[in-house]
Amino acid sequence: MVALAEVERIKQEYSQRLQTAGSEAEQQQIQNEAGQKMLQAVEGKGISVDEYNQIIQTAQTDPALAERLSKAMGQSNQ
Repeated sequence: MVALAEVERIKQEYSQRLQTAGSEAEQQQIQNEAGQKMLQAVEGKGISVDEYNQIIQTAQTDPALAERLSKAMGQSNQ
C-alpha cells in the first residue's frame, strides 16, 4: 500500500524535525504541517482517511493483512 509507505516516510521526517523544534509553537506548526502532508498522501492515493484508518486498525488484529501491507511497503520503497 503506497499510502502507508508515504505516511510512514512523512512521520519519520517530521519526527526528526519535532525533536529539534525550539518552541511549543514551532512544534505545533510542524505537527500541523505533517498532518496536512499525511492527509494529502492518503487522499492522493484515492482512498479516504477513514478507509486508511480502517485498514490500519484491521492490520493490527489480522496478521495476514499486516504481512501483505509489510510486503507492499517493501516493494514501494524499492
